[in-house]
Amino acid sequence: MKPYFRQIFLLVLVVFVYHYFSPKNKARYKITAVVNKYNNDKACPIRLYREYFLVYSSYMATDVNSVYLTDSLSFRLYLGIYDVDGEHIDTKCEGDTLVVTKKERTSDRSEWNFERITERKTYSLKQLRCNGLFE
Repeated sequence: MKPYFRQIFLLVLVVFVYHYFSPKNKARYKITAVVNKYNNDKACPIRLYREYFLVYSSYMATDVNSVYLTDSLSFRLYLGIYDVDGEHIDTKCEGDTLVVTKKERTSDRSEWNFERITERKTYSLKQLRCNGLFE
């Protein structure tokens, strides 16, 4: 009976750790920000919001957040995770096209600090609203 106990304990432990540290864990809500207001998007046909959730927090390391994009009615899109110390995710609305870029700093020194784009994705707002994707 002991081997089964170990297997069950390990399985429960793995499920707990995955659920608690999953980037899609919505239990650790931080803030909601209006995308159109901060990016000065006059051409965006709908009002968009970014929702931030805390994925990992530590005393000795920086926080890791996950970001979702939503219009609060028809879709909710998972944009990804980022480290608050050296990365950020930008969203830019250009008419019907939504451009999402993940950027990271190349150096800790301010005079050598440039942003490098690590990921870039484009979405159609019309398709997002019609498909009704909720992640």
